[in-house]
Amino acid sequence: GEDARAYVRDYLGVLTGLSVTINGDLKVFEPEWALNGEPVPADSEIKDGDRLEVKTVRTARDLFEGTDLSQWVIRVNGTEVSSGYELKDGDAVELGEKKTFKPEKAFAPVPQREFKASAGEAEVSVRVNGNPVKLEGRWQYIFVDVFNHIDFDRTNPQGALILKLNGAKAKYTDVIKDGDDIEIYWDR
Repeated sequence: GEDARAYVRDYLGVLTGLSVTINGDLKVFEPEWALNGEPVPADSEIKDGDRLEVKTVRTARDLFEGTDLSQWVIRVNGTEVSSGYELKDGDAVELGEKKTFKPEKAFAPVPQREFKASAGEAEVSVRVNGNPVKLEGRWQYIFVDVFNHIDFDRTNPQGALILKLNGAKAKYTDVIKDGDDIEIYWDR
């Protein structure tokens, strides 16, 4: 037979993104990867001697990478936590000064290195509230990406925000596939 081949996607497994609110701003962090220091599409073949780096945000330390946290307090859902705290989808994170705990509104975590898949883009067609929507320009899409393609004001809540993917309750980080049926509405 033919020699086995390995691809980047084989090592991404079931990695999912993470959506958290940081000092009041919703942020979504998706896994990023690089092969030999270069961003590559997920269908790139890995050859002998290649070095694959996969970066995910899982802990508060990951979230604030590159920041000296010694003068800061991290709170998640109102409770002070260590930098090793494992974040969960939907957590509300606050970073504030140790002395006064004033949340820093201007703080935005900036990864020291960023990998972005630059090729292998997919086109995904879905239905949002019964209307066809086409997502283009990336190799994979998650639920929150839909908001960039529809007219829906999340800044003025009209009740509880309901997110459904193929009839089931959805999270911002759920992966979207071609043909999915999406519902987004306010439960008043």
